Amino acid sequence: MLFRSILVLASAILWGSAAAEPVDSSASPAVSSQPAVSSESAATAPASALDMPIEQIAESTGGCAVLDRDFPGLREHPMFGSFKRMTLNQIAAMSGGKITPEMLAQAKSDLSALSSTATPMAISASP
Repeated sequence: MLFRSILVLASAILWGSAAAEPVDSSASPAVSSQPAVSSESAATAPASALDMPIEQIAESTGGCAVLDRDFPGLREHPMFGSFKRMTLNQIAAMSGGKITPEMLAQAKSDLSALSSTATPMAISASP
C-alpha cells in the first residue's frame, strides 16, 4: 500500500497536479488487470510496446527520445528509479488520468515506428 501511495504522489508531481489526492488506505487494494507472468511467458516479447518496462524502452535505440517527447519530464522525475521497472500501461492506470489514452496511443505509434525502422544487427562468426 505504501508503494502505491508513493506512485500516486509521484504521478501527481510528474504530471503537474498541485496536490496529490489522498489514498484511502482502508479501501481494498486495486486488482491489477495485468495477468500474472509465469516464468515461461516472461521469456516471450510483450504484446505491445506499452507493456514493456519503461527502463527497457529507455535503453532501446530511440526509446529515450520517444519517452522524452511523449512524456516530458518522465525520465528526470525523482521517483523514476521506483517506477522504471513498470510499464507505461501500469503507470497510466495509476496516473489519475494524467496519462491519457491519446498519449499512450501516440507513444505506441512512435515506439512501433522505431521497431519497424530498426535494422537487424549483423551476426558475425567468431573464429
